[in-house]
Amino acid sequence: MTQLIQPNTRTSAQGKTIRAAIYTRISFDDTKREEGVERQEHDCRKWAAANGWNVVAHYSDNSISASKFDVERPQYDLLCAAVLTGEVNAVIVWDVDRLTRQQGQLEWWLDMARRGRVTLACLCSIRDCGFSHVKVSGLVMGACRPLLQGLV
Repeated sequence: MTQLIQPNTRTSAQGKTIRAAIYTRISFDDTKREEGVERQEHDCRKWAAANGWNVVAHYSDNSISASKFDVERPQYDLLCAAVLTGEVNAVIVWDVDRLTRQQGQLEWWLDMARRGRVTLACLCSIRDCGFSHVKVSGLVMGACRPLLQGLV
């Protein structure tokens, strides 16, 4: 079974040194001050430090929707490329809906995790704050449940 997180270690389940990226996103920032993504980054960095994960990159898409198919997320695309090239092998997000709200994208991340290409840490799942606010909660929990068993 693939594990979604591998806490308190500097190595992934595959024995590789963790090279983590933090991904932050907020759909609408009317102030343009990036306070929401900064709070997410702070929480993710705090979690990484507490769990011995080396953060090598931070990608942030401020005031960009993840649910609209016709909206480009340049930093998200760079994150995906970094995972494919092996530049990063772990991704930390505040909540899974910060990473994606599209089924195909979620399936891609879960496939990368199953293949051992990336280890995913989702802080809300770790803290058990639930997914009731996520529009696609049924999809997310259905897809993630096998990976979260025993972790939350």
